[in-house]
Amino acid sequence: MRQSSYETSRSLVGLLVFFWTGLAHLGVGAADTTDHPRLFFGPQDIPALRQRVQNEPYRTVFDDFRSFFEGRVDRPVGSDELDATMMRTQLGGLLYTITGDVQYAQRAKEAYLARIDSWSKGLPHYRTTYRQMHNLCIDYDLIDPSGVFTQQERDRIANVLAGAAARCMERGNSFNPYDYYLHDEMRVSNTNTDRLAAVGMFALTFPDHPDADAWLDHVVTEIRWQLDNAVLADGLFLEGTRYHGAVLRQIVPFAFALKRHQGIDLFAHPQMKQMFEVLIQLQTPPDSTVGHIRHGLFQ
Repeated sequence: MRQSSYETSRSLVGLLVFFWTGLAHLGVGAADTTDHPRLFFGPQDIPALRQRVQNEPYRTVFDDFRSFFEGRVDRPVGSDELDATMMRTQLGGLLYTITGDVQYAQRAKEAYLARIDSWSKGLPHYRTTYRQMHNLCIDYDLIDPSGVFTQQERDRIANVLAGAAARCMERGNSFNPYDYYLHDEMRVSNTNTDRLAAVGMFALTFPDHPDADAWLDHVVTEIRWQLDNAVLADGLFLEGTRYHGAVLRQIVPFAFALKRHQGIDLFAHPQMKQMFEVLIQLQTPPDSTVGHIRHGLFQ
């Protein structure tokens, strides 16, 4: 069955959250290093992750994605049919982490550097930049521990992503309509959430960057403002159900990493909890036989 790049993206994010939440349940501790991997787990946590994948339902999910990767990965980067870059980098990095097989990291590196090369010649549309930078930070965190990047390549990656983050924080330029986000009607938008998650993920991935702390403070302040002002009383994101899920897909990975590194718990915000609650209700409306379905993952 053919899977679109959008569906693949949703599946990859779902898979990552699936395993991250499992690690949280196992009691992964706070980060104490600037080495990679660092966003969602550290080197000391990988044995627990690998052990978890030996058990169901994680084993079946993992095997399905490995088969999908092996069957599609040799398609050319930039294929219209499949976003091969996204597939190779994010899923390849995860497969390396779980298996320790450096061939997955090498495949991921080739596609990752192709994206960095493209960005060094000019950033894509600002919305695309927001969404891809979020993923590129996650991908780098997964791939880097393999040792496939040279120091020169690491420096180049950090510089390109730092430049993109800086553009996302600039005001009054033709690339990034940052001034829009100074007005409440745009501060509540899903594109602002994309921007915030991208800059925040960069700051957590590269904490030694001189602007990382200031940018992270901005991101946390604005996301809290969004939760207070862009989420309705019943928990629905005000731009509707379509963007409700999109916003959660951006916030959740960042919020997980933020809690791990800074001890700031966005999940404790009442409206964050309501966003999950309303999504459960929309996906599983009351049934005369079983009522609402409740899953411990979201409680």
